[in-house]
Amino acid sequence: MEPSPPSSAQSFLPDAIHQALRKYCLAKPHAVEEYPWGDVVWKVRDKMFAASGTGQPAVTVKASLEDQAVLVSHPAISVAPYVGRFGWVNVLVTDEETLQLAYRLIDESYHSLDPRERKRAAPKTPR
Repeated sequence: MEPSPPSSAQSFLPDAIHQALRKYCLAKPHAVEEYPWGDVVWKVRDKMFAASGTGQPAVTVKASLEDQAVLVSHPAISVAPYVGRFGWVNVLVTDEETLQLAYRLIDESYHSLDPRERKRAAPKTPR
């Protein structure tokens, strides 16, 4: 389920973007919001799949190191501080395109934590 995008230029202000990201993350099954170090993190089954500074127009998501190497070629994506060595990236949301990119990467991060989702997403090998 994808929330409706912001409808005006004012909707791309930092707090509005943060609220859109928050709503999207909390719509995931079993997702919870916590504030372990002052910033918000979204978790499923005690595992973090996304994080953001309160009121910030950006989200940090989990990626593989291989995906990270490709993702950082996008101008809105950078290696996340502290956890970047594990593949995490920051996505700076400034417009509709980067918001949709953030939603896609949130989905991938979320699904990477659920073994059933990983199994469904794995390529089928012929017998």
